[in-house]
Amino acid sequence: MLNKLGSFVATYRWWVIGAWIVLAIAITVFSPKLSSVTSSDQTSFLPSKYETVQAQHIAEKAFPATKNDVEILLVERQDGNVLTAGDKQAVQAFAGNLQAKHLPSVAAVVASPQAVSADGTA
Repeated sequence: MLNKLGSFVATYRWWVIGAWIVLAIAITVFSPKLSSVTSSDQTSFLPSKYETVQAQHIAEKAFPATKNDVEILLVERQDGNVLTAGDKQAVQAFAGNLQAKHLPSVAAVVASPQAVSADGTA
């Protein structure tokens, strides 16, 4: 069997090479676009109980018109208690300091009241 296949390929080598080229072009043209089978949503595969997923949902509510990626810095107390007014002021000051640095590729740094979790711990 392999002997016959080898003999055929050796005899019709240019036809075999041409067939491979046509096949490669056909696969490239008719294959689906990568964007149709992938997702850029980093939270799409995580369970909804994860903090990153919950933070993403908060970001979607707080910044609904944003078309670019939104990165979230999650702030919570080490003791797990509710954030105090002082904690919230410290976060606002931190966001202001980051905004003042004019970091490349960063349009805005925002710490809004809408971004506080429902239970007030993050």
